[in-house]
Amino acid sequence: GNVNVNLLDVALPFTYAYSNQGGKFTQPFNRAAFHPQYKWAKAHIGIVSMNFSPYTLSGHLFAGAGIELTPGKWKIQAMAGRLNKAVDYDAVEDNLNEIAFQRFGYGIKTAYESKGYGGAITFFKAQDDPNSINYTPLNSAVDPQDNLVIALEGKAKILQNLNITAEYALSGLTQNLNAVNDLASEQKSIVHPMINGNSTTAFFQAYKTALNYSLKTMKISFNYEHIDPGYKTLGGYYFNNDLE
Repeated sequence: GNVNVNLLDVALPFTYAYSNQGGKFTQPFNRAAFHPQYKWAKAHIGIVSMNFSPYTLSGHLFAGAGIELTPGKWKIQAMAGRLNKAVDYDAVEDNLNEIAFQRFGYGIKTAYESKGYGGAITFFKAQDDPNSINYTPLNSAVDPQDNLVIALEGKAKILQNLNITAEYALSGLTQNLNAVNDLASEQKSIVHPMINGNSTTAFFQAYKTALNYSLKTMKISFNYEHIDPGYKTLGGYYFNNDLE
């Protein structure tokens, strides 16, 4: 459902989703969001989602707040909130596949574009709270994780009708925060302190580029994309990986 209110050029759209959660009815409003907007500023409050790029924050729901600012040639996006709610193990229901650590995340993307040239930088961080659930069964594959993603984007006009775009993303993922940190100092990168790095930390790359030529009646484009095997971030539900 949607309710839209407009007062003195300030847009106040409310949205909600209602369901019985498969028979386990707990609350009438399972999702609620508030999206106030004024001129070039827009906010997202409640249970919302945002998109930075397909390699960073990509449509993941979070309970918190986000903002989008588009003053002039700038575009700034920022968010912070809870990505996952903690779900404890229930021996009676044996909900092994539903166990989850509480996960918080925050990120910012800053972009600038003018006369066919532009660039953007994205920073996204997400971390699980290892103490957010009381018990994890030995046969559970769920571990607390930590993730840092940094991405760069660029766009340039080569000729009147020819332009090139590119994006590069690096994702550092610690797959188990409870693992013993037995790495020697020379094995640690400068990024390790930012992702609570240990022996389960791995780095993944993704990049793509496109060369576009525009004619009066058509557009010709050459695209190249590479994504490392195992690439993922904690800012999305699904990511393509291991492709070129």
